[in-house]
Amino acid sequence: MRYWRLGLALGVIFLVAFLFNSSSFTQIKEGNVPVSKLPQKVRQAVYQKLPGAKIISAYTENEGGEQGYEITAKVGDKLYALEISAQGKVLEFSEERGEIQEKTERGEEQEKEEKEVEGGVLYDFEGDQVGQMPQGWSAAVTGRGPNSQWEIQQMEDAPSPTHVLTQISHPSVSYHFNLAVSDDSHYDDVEISVWLKALTGRIDQGGGLVWRYKDANNYYIARINPLENNFRVYKVVNGRRIQLQSARIPLKAGQWYIMKVENIGQKIECYLDGRRYLEVNESTFKAGRIGLWTKADAVTAFDNLRVKRGEEEEE
Repeated sequence: MRYWRLGLALGVIFLVAFLFNSSSFTQIKEGNVPVSKLPQKVRQAVYQKLPGAKIISAYTENEGGEQGYEITAKVGDKLYALEISAQGKVLEFSEERGEIQEKTERGEEQEKEEKEVEGGVLYDFEGDQVGQMPQGWSAAVTGRGPNSQWEIQQMEDAPSPTHVLTQISHPSVSYHFNLAVSDDSHYDDVEISVWLKALTGRIDQGGGLVWRYKDANNYYIARINPLENNFRVYKVVNGRRIQLQSARIPLKAGQWYIMKVENIGQKIECYLDGRRYLEVNESTFKAGRIGLWTKADAVTAFDNLRVKRGEEEEE
């Protein structure tokens, strides 16, 4: 009788654990979410922050063990980016620059903006061995999970055929930022550009540039994401990613884009295919190394990374 009771007790424990884990799995499923499927607390948080708003898109992910929602909402002719917890707390909020604004703000000077950094140091990876990390580069990770994996691959449609640097790992962890950093680089004011192509990714896609990198928990990022159709600039402070500005633009996986960042003093300007989308003033980091970045399972190829010391604008 005693063994029967013990078996029954163990069975109940296993059943409860299974149901709990199944529920947890459902909660942390990541990806685009139809507006009708958003939790009521999340929708209410949007409408309280932005009365009269229309939710354009929603994306859910698990960062640092907590479920969150990235929302793009529209009020009149303005777009806004919000990060909201599952409990309905607004964690981050900023106006989101988008096509609506770009049509009126973009001028001839922006049309003529150079896509690549001119001069400086070029990393085209042509002299690096296929299947290996480039000489003088290190892999790192912000967040949870194993170290990132980067290797030189051959790609016929690369901007400078055929070698590219590709992030190839695909952990099923959301709060996991893959980094490849140039060990001997050190810049304060900097201009940096790179060609990149998103290949695959279920949790995340795309990637971008890292600069003023102190360590794996402290740096700036500019990145694109075809799953979310946005271009954003962040800072990572003590391992926590903080959004500085966002632009909503159509993006496609499998297509080459060129990203450029200029950081002179406190002024950060971010360009995609020659158009300036992001501009912020930020002073957290003064100098550091440069590198490349993807998130979670985003497999992305990079080529023709150019970097030079930034020049002060003439009065």
